[in-house]
Amino acid sequence: MGRLPKLRELCFADPHWGDNPVSTLCNYQTYVLFTIPGLAVLDTLPLGEETKALAEATYMKKKMYYNMVWGRAASLLLCFCVFVFLC
Repeated sequence: MGRLPKLRELCFADPHWGDNPVSTLCNYQTYVLFTIPGLAVLDTLPLGEETKALAEATYMKKKMYYNMVWGRAASLLLCFCVFVFLC
């Protein structure tokens, strides 16, 4: 999606046509606003700078959280593998 620099309006949830399955994904609007910062309208709603800034902050917080969770999971998996190898 980041390769669409001139895209200004995008609609996954249209009241006239119904919802696209993408619009049922958790946090899809946050992801879309982060990856296409030039959007002016998303799902028939005009976007302000405050909305875009909030989406960017939310995306970065979620990215940090999931990196932390996956890093911890990888460490536990490594410890388990070492334990199994040594036994």
